[in-house]
Amino acid sequence: MAEVFEQLNTALAGKLAEDRLLLRGCELRIDTTVVEADIDHPH
Repeated sequence: MAEVFEQLNTALAGKLAEDRLLLRGCELRIDTTVVEADIDHPH
């Protein structure tokens, strides 16, 4: 599982750097909080 997170972090940091949104820093923190939501799907 840690390998997957490492790959995601590497891909995201590469994309941010490519788009010049990542200016500097060694760490990237992502909030992966999951909140239950009551979604009303159309019928």
